[in-house]
Amino acid sequence: MIVVLILIASSVLSPDSSALANSSPTTTTTPVDSAKIDDHIESMIEQLQIPGVALGIVKGDQIVYLKGYGTSGPDGDPITPQTPFIIGPTSKSFTALSIMQLVEQGKIDLDAPVQQYLPNFKLADPKAAEAILVKDLLHQVSGFSTY
Repeated sequence: MIVVLILIASSVLSPDSSALANSSPTTTTTPVDSAKIDDHIESMIEQLQIPGVALGIVKGDQIVYLKGYGTSGPDGDPITPQTPFIIGPTSKSFTALSIMQLVEQGKIDLDAPVQQYLPNFKLADPKAAEAILVKDLLHQVSGFSTY
């Protein structure tokens, strides 16, 4: 669902898009065409059969649009911009992106032992803990059980 939201936000905020037009009460200082965004999101929700979405669009350091669509949970509560969503395995991608940004900045070495950055990282087998590299955690070859 997050990828879908990124694509939706990209399509309504592209530089040549007419979505940046009229002001809306759900925006801060950057005007957006809320009707166009709403129509697009609602059509994507229907097309993709998604029960609900919380959408936040940020341009630079400004929140330009916040709105909830559809319902959440078994009670059918309406979704708001503050509705929490369980992102589950998607957080691995965020973590990997953050790590790779630190690698690009020269702050983390993928071939370094995890304990270089997390000295308290311990396992039942101390030698195994010493041998696990940062890159091993990024592509799930550390040998950790799913439990």
